[in-house]
Amino acid sequence: MELNKLDSFKLFESVFNNSGIAIALVHSSGKLLNVNKFFCDWLGYSKEEMLNMTFAQFTHGEDVDADVELYQDLIEGTRDYYQMEKRYITKS
Repeated sequence: MELNKLDSFKLFESVFNNSGIAIALVHSSGKLLNVNKFFCDWLGYSKEEMLNMTFAQFTHGEDVDADVELYQDLIEGTRDYYQMEKRYITKS
């Protein structure tokens, strides 16, 4: 069964909003475009606060360079995805 665009969007939206994992949509500049409730609750920031941040602002300082390098590779198309363990900075 093939999903049409509207059904695909609704499915993505449901997974995004109801997921038990943190999800952020990030612009190529590093600015957050959207975050789910789980991510906000996990880090303690409101959605509005997070949408005014870049991912580097809530990534531990010692992890930023590696994250930025991998992210840049992704944006440039030299890798299809990346995975890393990193530390986050919570609001508290």
